[in-house]
Amino acid sequence: MTQGWSAIRARCVRTFSVPARWAALVAGALALALAAFAPTAVAAPTAAEFGALPQMESVSISPKGSAIAYVAQTPAGRALVIQSLTGAKDIVAPFEAGGKVRYVEWASDDVAILTVSVSYRPPLGDADSIYELWRAIAYDAKSGKRVFLTPGRDAGANLDFTVDAIADDGSGDALMTTYEFAVGAYRETAGTRLAKEDPVASAFRLVSYRVDTRTGASRRIAEGDVKSIGLLLRGNGDVAARMDLDPAAKTFAIMARDGRNWSSVFRAKDVVRPPLTFAGLGATPDQALVIDRRDERGALKTLDLKTGALEPAPGVAGPVDSLWMDRFSNRPVAAVEDGLETRITWIDPALKAINEKVQRAFPRKLAQIQSWTTDRTRVIVRVSAGDAPAIYYLLDVGAMRAEIVGERYPQLAGQAMGAKTLISYAARDGAAIPAFLTLPPGKTGVKAPLVILPHGGPEANDDPDFDWFSQFLATRGYAVLQPQFRGSSGLGAAWANAGRGQWGGRMQDDLTDGVKAMIAKGIADPKRVCIVGASYGGYAALAGAAYTPDLYACAASVNGVSDLNGMLAYLKKRGGSRSVALNYWIEHFGDKSDSELAAVSPVNAAASIQAKMLLVVGRDDTVVPAIQTRAMALAMTKAGKSANVIELAGEDHWLSSAETRVRMLEAIEGLLRQSFGE
Repeated sequence: MTQGWSAIRARCVRTFSVPARWAALVAGALALALAAFAPTAVAAPTAAEFGALPQMESVSISPKGSAIAYVAQTPAGRALVIQSLTGAKDIVAPFEAGGKVRYVEWASDDVAILTVSVSYRPPLGDADSIYELWRAIAYDAKSGKRVFLTPGRDAGANLDFTVDAIADDGSGDALMTTYEFAVGAYRETAGTRLAKEDPVASAFRLVSYRVDTRTGASRRIAEGDVKSIGLLLRGNGDVAARMDLDPAAKTFAIMARDGRNWSSVFRAKDVVRPPLTFAGLGATPDQALVIDRRDERGALKTLDLKTGALEPAPGVAGPVDSLWMDRFSNRPVAAVEDGLETRITWIDPALKAINEKVQRAFPRKLAQIQSWTTDRTRVIVRVSAGDAPAIYYLLDVGAMRAEIVGERYPQLAGQAMGAKTLISYAARDGAAIPAFLTLPPGKTGVKAPLVILPHGGPEANDDPDFDWFSQFLATRGYAVLQPQFRGSSGLGAAWANAGRGQWGGRMQDDLTDGVKAMIAKGIADPKRVCIVGASYGGYAALAGAAYTPDLYACAASVNGVSDLNGMLAYLKKRGGSRSVALNYWIEHFGDKSDSELAAVSPVNAAASIQAKMLLVVGRDDTVVPAIQTRAMALAMTKAGKSANVIELAGEDHWLSSAETRVRMLEAIEGLLRQSFGE
């Protein structure tokens, strides 16, 4: 390792020992946490420090507890780090080569699997032909050998594949799924019964494989139908069931597999989204755990794959959004309810007991078990707060000893951050809109300059955890409001559904009412308000400037939607009229005509904009194409308006590189200072 990386690791690794009682662990851990998070009187961190990629993330302990793996930012770039817990030499394995490292997980005690993605433009494709391709790489810690896990007859034809589980027989084999292009299916559909559809899209099939993580050799397990959107795999690699969705016909089915035959065990009509989703395996081979999305908050149920009987799952009574599965037994360990705060119902008794002790150790923090050994004697704990970045702990349960493995953003440790609180305000129709309000460090927020920061999605939500974007703004002296407007997730199906068909309508009104509430309460200065957002938040920023021009002094859109009809055309071109994505967005936009969608597309209202504008776009965005931002810039030019347009070469929808994140933050800070006369 280079001297720079050694210095980083030396700063991050700290240890404290604990006597033989958990009470001492509680006291020691809490004292250390308070010291680590205590702010000091120093200058605010720079844009480069806030925009830096995490120094440590995706921290995972190996099954037997011999090593910890994580993704790290090193002087040589993004890398897989395997930190030995047995005295062996640590490993730092850079993974650049144009790929973007996403996360790491263990396949066995010696082999770690790294997930990476890369933006790919086909040689003969047009401007919209760009795809984010996901790949898995197995790394053998003993030999240093890297194996690309590319299952299938023709790996180049696989657009995307993921590791769904690890075989439960101790082999370390990965169970993977991919959409695979079937040449025979293409020949069958082209010019025949699906002549009105895209024969290329109709030729893709969801296929499952069992892959040897040491050699890359793969064995085909099963293939779904053209309508299949999910496969439920057993721990031995067999496929138990599949989900089929035809959004054009509005039909859904769960098909159980018995040998080579498939049989329907659940059907639904008049749906464009799955009413049930796979959550894991049940107590017997003929049971599947599913989340019933027809319930207001989602309910965990058991589906009998023989009879189709659907019953409440035992032991989990509350709302459920997802299950945490043990990677090596493929058994559920916890049910998770996402929302303004994450609620976890532990199913695994050993992890439940450990979690209770962890919570007592960090009563005012967000403490969460993140990874564990198969015997539950060692766990990785992530501890953070709204005003403090995450610290990762290794907890040895048997020895009553905890050690800090490292910090997510060590350069921000001890820095004064803004207090983040959950508030609510009244919308114009009387609905209470929850929101997170972050005030500048040490400030009360009396007539402060305000940045309203709507989240993406829009069916997503903010949470109480540390957010580098909002804290960057707060440390610059701005109050930051993050409304959970109608259409947001985490507050129940009715709240999310209240946003359907409300682009430019109720969802935007909820943001407007948030600004007015902050002004009425004396928190915000009415002459110094800016709206900033990415993805859907970028649309909201453009819509705010276009439809409420007197409210905002400035607006910044990052990879935002400007033309709703254009988005539908883009999705249809990429996936055909039967694609799940297209039909989901048709439903989300609402049953509206082209002219009605045009009326809520900011690209058609550029002439009304008065605010100073910043438009940031990643040229390799595969979610919202760059043409959406370019069209908005052109519309403003034609209307005699001006905007600062920044195109980020080689960047995706998520701004995955530090360089572009820093450039965005600096541009937004410049916009705010210019707009507010600072």
